[in-house]
Amino acid sequence: MAHNPLGRAYLLAEALSSHYNVKIIGFTFEQLGSQIWEPLREGPIPVISYHGDNYPDFDRFLQTLAPTIESDIILVCKPRMPSLQLGLLMKKFWNRPLILDIDDYEQAFFNDRAKYQVKDLKKPYSRIWTDMAETLIPCADHILVSNHTLQEKYGGTVIPHARNEQIFNPDLYSGTERRKELGISEDDKIILFLGSPRRHKGLFELLKAIKACGDARYKLCIMGAFNDKDLEEELYSLGEEHLLTFSNQPFENAAKNMSIADLVCLLQDPDDEISNYQLPAKAVDAIAMGVPVLAFRVPPLEPLISQGIIIPTTRENLASDIDRLLKNSAEFKAKQLAGREVFLNEYSYSAISQKMDRVIKASMQNPVETPENVFAFFDLTKRVFEEYLRTDDLSTRFKKKKQEYEDKLQKKEANVETLKASLNNSRKENDRLMRILAEIQNSSSWKLTIPLRLASYYSSRLLGKKNRYSLKQIIGKKPLYPLNGSTNRQHDNDKD
Repeated sequence: MAHNPLGRAYLLAEALSSHYNVKIIGFTFEQLGSQIWEPLREGPIPVISYHGDNYPDFDRFLQTLAPTIESDIILVCKPRMPSLQLGLLMKKFWNRPLILDIDDYEQAFFNDRAKYQVKDLKKPYSRIWTDMAETLIPCADHILVSNHTLQEKYGGTVIPHARNEQIFNPDLYSGTERRKELGISEDDKIILFLGSPRRHKGLFELLKAIKACGDARYKLCIMGAFNDKDLEEELYSLGEEHLLTFSNQPFENAAKNMSIADLVCLLQDPDDEISNYQLPAKAVDAIAMGVPVLAFRVPPLEPLISQGIIIPTTRENLASDIDRLLKNSAEFKAKQLAGREVFLNEYSYSAISQKMDRVIKASMQNPVETPENVFAFFDLTKRVFEEYLRTDDLSTRFKKKKQEYEDKLQKKEANVETLKASLNNSRKENDRLMRILAEIQNSSSWKLTIPLRLASYYSSRLLGKKNRYSLKQIIGKKPLYPLNGSTNRQHDNDKD
């Protein structure tokens, strides 16, 4: 069983297929790529792929799937929750030995280890569940690791990346013929990169070093589809004259494609934690086909460096070392071919299948009883899922209520602004009317020049409909004087 992608799982299955009936079961998650790794889709080993869902649905699916898969041996590739959880459930149901294969330090792939996020509880491949899976490693009947640095960390038996020696045989292929098929000149010196091009794989650094050599024949040949088109354009801008690119190649053509290479460069970053535990499979491809390998020093490569199979280099010496090896490519190829015995004895299918066969037989004779706390762990996950769903539901409801409150508040604020504007307009209108009334009251002839209905209208506007006053009340009971200024007491008794 494998976590996507299936490269390592496929190779182990192929190595075992000469002695065992092997099936590969894996999961594809849309966020990680919804298809099986393209080079393995048409291979001879059957690959059964299930759609990977989020928890808790994924947990329920695994509970129903485990009883339907019967096997004598369960081989789980990678200590990641999707495959390891299914393996442990199968072990529980069928009482079969579980062998766990580890080819990377999985925690190194997560950049921020300081924080967990509650939303990640839904994702089986997330860091929180990968950390949980790390605690379940001791539950395996036996552990396989791909290199000695992982063995120092986890123990177990070293089963390196391997290749089929009957296919990866330089005597079977003509590099000249393959170059003709690909349209590559026989005069070119090819530094081959076989795999998916990614920014972190040192391609920019490698292409700059090739350019620095100043030889137009030196070509970086990339065989693998660019998922990042910007990366492809940047590489062509950097050194189009030194770059050859091809789309994904079927895995069965890997040996034939390797035959065109004069050199393989592995620029694993020594400061990257991933590099400290990862043995690049491309190194084994090259060694099997007698192609010289130039690499930065990282712990997993030290045994091959000490055996003289890999030539170490540094960033400062990369360009000069590339130039030296390519100028003497025939000499270095002959030396690498002379060391093919190292490949046959340690990195061939026949070598690893014998070691794995011993591990499998020992595991079947002395199966390890699974600790009860493992199943308690799965019960805990169920409670976590249920609690998460409750929390998630409450969170959704809270967000909805919060949004409703904010919408109401926004409406109230808009109404307040409208009321403020209306009040301001009313104050302006009131001030204007008061100025008009003052002018009227200050005029000595206002009663003779302004119609009484107009004065009554203003009194209504100023004093409100509920408190209408007579014009006499507005102007007071002072005597009125005619235009000529004479006193006329008769007006004291006038009624409005």
